[in-house]
Amino acid sequence: MTAIDLGRELSTGPLANHIRRKATQLAYRREFGDMGRDDIEQEIRLYILAKADKYDPASGCWEAFARGLVKRFVATLVRRQSAAKGGRLIPHASLNADVQTDEGPIEAARLVGQWHRDAVRGLERLSLEEQRLLAADVDAVIASLTPEDRDLCERLKAQSLTDAARDLGISRTTLRRRLTDLRERFAAAGLELEPAHHQPGSISQEEGNPPMPACSTPTGNDAAPAAEDFLIHEPAEAYHAKSGHYLSSHLLADFRKCPLLYHRKVSGLVAENQERPAYLIGRAAHALILEGQQAFDDQFVVGGPINPKTGFPFGPNTKAFGDWQRAHGKTILTDEQHLTVVRMADAVREHARAADLLREGEAEGVVRAEHCHHPCQIRMDWFDAHQGIVDLKTCDDLTWFEADARRYGYAHQLAFYRAVLAQVIGLWMPVHLIAVEKREPYRCGVWRVEPQTLAIAQQENEAAIGRLQRCQLAGHWPTGYEEPRLFDAA
Repeated sequence: MTAIDLGRELSTGPLANHIRRKATQLAYRREFGDMGRDDIEQEIRLYILAKADKYDPASGCWEAFARGLVKRFVATLVRRQSAAKGGRLIPHASLNADVQTDEGPIEAARLVGQWHRDAVRGLERLSLEEQRLLAADVDAVIASLTPEDRDLCERLKAQSLTDAARDLGISRTTLRRRLTDLRERFAAAGLELEPAHHQPGSISQEEGNPPMPACSTPTGNDAAPAAEDFLIHEPAEAYHAKSGHYLSSHLLADFRKCPLLYHRKVSGLVAENQERPAYLIGRAAHALILEGQQAFDDQFVVGGPINPKTGFPFGPNTKAFGDWQRAHGKTILTDEQHLTVVRMADAVREHARAADLLREGEAEGVVRAEHCHHPCQIRMDWFDAHQGIVDLKTCDDLTWFEADARRYGYAHQLAFYRAVLAQVIGLWMPVHLIAVEKREPYRCGVWRVEPQTLAIAQQENEAAIGRLQRCQLAGHWPTGYEEPRLFDAA
């Protein structure tokens, strides 16, 4: 337990908030009429303190373990209080369930007031008088602000941070800085602002998404935690060197295609040629578009040694070219290849939506987590706490990109990214694809991947991980073509 600060966990942060919500929900149940919320919170905390030494980091994350303790103890409390009331559980129904009325079935939530709806969800709501006084205090502070800050306050009543920043023509970083200053003004007036449970533009459980992972901690805000809190930045070589221990989306794709191929790759029996021209252009474009000119210059050099007899560069397979490349310690791009990469970067920069997706965020961020009881890793092209996962693809012809995306399993790749990321941040993030052509006219397009598409791909990924684990246990790696098949040319 040396890595877990129980005092902090039980007083602040996601676990403390989870305990508080559960205690609030129980306090409004009739079985708990003789217990206040504070008493319930304290009992839950004492139970976690008593059981904390049972936590084994090897078996999963602390958040999942602690939430499991809360769930079990809450069930125990309900049974205990029910027994004290005569041994009969008082029935409860979901607010989403239909209730039969004279006018037909109506959702139960529509038959009770907002105060009661908040109570069963563990939310606290001010009385009408408290709301009136608070509104007067807030109005007084807003009236003392500059016209620009008053305008910002009005916008945030109906807009998300992203929409407000776009309309004001400023970055989200600048907007968040202004919000920090505003919060200090309100705090100075005795009004501590807490993040809203639901904000305009917030990321919620979209239709088609699977349930959150067990270790998730949905924040209720309009963004994931700060990227620096969970993203790992390391060279590509270091990331790929760990592929023997961690499952990646590409290795999972190899397994879905052929378990034997997966086995031979992780055993080091099959090596990929990652310096073929098409791959080289894509890697250079990723560096320039996502990481910037400096990162590009650190990895690539343009040109090559000139053959004095012809006045043209030596070929890439010549000894002179190899010696020149080793002397520079970088990957060489020909002038033609460099021009192609620059044109691709210009196309992405000139596409309004693509440029907006890449305006703020982190490039090549690595996340490692256990997914489906298997150690996994992802390396996202781009991640922004507000706009989610962005994957950059290069292609020959944008006309056929959607067909290429199906052929190469991009939905499965991105579903894997999203699922592993969700294990760490507890949110289903949006997913976008940016595709740019490698030849004239260098068209660029943006696609938002539907949650339902990702959910279906995730189910198939998880089924494949299950098969992979069974293959590992049995030591058997089939090709998938062991049985005769029926061929019908019709």
